[in-house]
Amino acid sequence: MKHPVLVRLILATLMLVLPGVARSDVIVNNLTQPTRNYYGPIGSDANSNDFRIGQEFLIPPGPNPYLLNEVTLLLISSSGGANITVSIWNTDANNNPFNLLAMVGTNFVATSGLVNFSPFTNIVLNPGAYYVVTAPATPADSGAVDWSYANNLLWSGTGLLGSIADDSPGYWENNSITNYPQQMSVTASPIPANLGVQLQNQQITLAWPALLYGFVPDETTNLSPGTWVPMSSLPTDQLGTNSVTASTPGSQAFFRLRQGLVADNTTQTIGSWDGPIGTDNNNSDFLLAQEFINTNGVFDLLEVDADLIATNLPGNITASLWTAGANGNPSNPLGTIGSALVTGQQTAAFIPNTPMTLPPGTYYVELAPTTPSDNAKVGWSFCPYPAWIGFGALGNYASTSGGTWQNQPVSNGPYVIRVRTRPHTP
Repeated sequence: MKHPVLVRLILATLMLVLPGVARSDVIVNNLTQPTRNYYGPIGSDANSNDFRIGQEFLIPPGPNPYLLNEVTLLLISSSGGANITVSIWNTDANNNPFNLLAMVGTNFVATSGLVNFSPFTNIVLNPGAYYVVTAPATPADSGAVDWSYANNLLWSGTGLLGSIADDSPGYWENNSITNYPQQMSVTASPIPANLGVQLQNQQITLAWPALLYGFVPDETTNLSPGTWVPMSSLPTDQLGTNSVTASTPGSQAFFRLRQGLVADNTTQTIGSWDGPIGTDNNNSDFLLAQEFINTNGVFDLLEVDADLIATNLPGNITASLWTAGANGNPSNPLGTIGSALVTGQQTAAFIPNTPMTLPPGTYYVELAPTTPSDNAKVGWSFCPYPAWIGFGALGNYASTSGGTWQNQPVSNGPYVIRVRTRPHTP
């Protein structure tokens, strides 16, 4: 009878109450402060006539990620109104905006006042530093709207305001918050990171919110250091809840969640496709590759998913893992990930046949025809802008269309890819 008692104890301590409408926390808000002036105009020419503007904010440290609810800005139109787009960016080592993380939304600014930008898709933000970046929605909207900035350094909320940035010199540069921050409000809801457990017919089912995207479960039979191991089953998403089921491991068991998603842009808008994928090393068909960066420890590669389309006949595609060289191109192959048959437009899954371990670093996923008969039959979709979720990052994309590997910056739009991993246990 020891085992049922222990399971009831686990249920009492870990059972998840799935949230309805989560509370909305004010991360930062200085809209109630006096306005000093307006800055801009907001544009995309990357010169001193008009430029993108960014305001940094910091989500407080803690165990839970946040679901972005709304961004509110005080804007003014100087010439009859224009459409402004707000996006969330990561920050680089120089504290400038780096890599578009997600598009929040677009609104028309008619005169002067508060403008709300509500996300059109789920945007999950882990504790850390981000930029809210404003830009014109189209070239016709450039140079028509300014963004207010405060007369002091006061704000409310659980987070912090940071640097101000713009790309007026042709590249991003930032100024200290002591130059007075742009006026904005950011609200977000903490996502409970609790893990629910159920026991039925000698089967344990773990459940957690699907918004904790990319998290994977570990298990152990004791809490001694070094005993945690990844669960063998992958989670499934049903009605907003991730779940995974396994047989009871013995007299006692402990479970935890860890982030395992390096990068995923499969939920982003698809622009078009590149290819067809082939090996002729000319502009008729060529190898394609997408760079990704693991920044968060040693992980075992579980799966790579790519959005592919059969442009001629169904074709078999093989994915392999490469290192990135000093010139930013694929350098040395590390091994074959797997192969998949592409029959139409689909998300193809490439699952390693043998273990592949990823220390922190930069890698490429390369796609090639599996056999000569699969040449020039499949293309790879790409996004119109660089946006993804996960603890890592997407980098350059590359092809051999010129006869050798050549890469393009991620700002031109990365291939649609998802890299799933599991924390490595020696």
